[in-house]
Amino acid sequence: MGWRERVGLVQSSGFRTFPEAYSYTPAGGVEVSGLTGIFRDESVQEPLGGERDLVSQKPTLDVRLSDLGGSVDRGDLIAIDRLSRTFEIHDSQEDGEGLSTLVLLETS
Repeated sequence: MGWRERVGLVQSSGFRTFPEAYSYTPAGGVEVSGLTGIFRDESVQEPLGGERDLVSQKPTLDVRLSDLGGSVDRGDLIAIDRLSRTFEIHDSQEDGEGLSTLVLLETS
């Protein structure tokens, strides 16, 4: 078994273990629903100096680019079904193996 096959097995396992239903709407396009990814809404703490820190949320969604037509653009929308929350794609961090971590900004 080669490297690509091993990576594929790990990716598939993650999507089966931590599925989060979402829909994707490209800017000016038609919504695609019934997709699954891995959603995280992590707290990020950044020191401001002294005893103060800035704490913010950093929502991300790991996706299979093939589910989204191979690429995404800044400003496309992601709706997380379980949370009834909609996000705008701020950045796409592609891994070179067909996955991307989408950095999201909440719209509503």
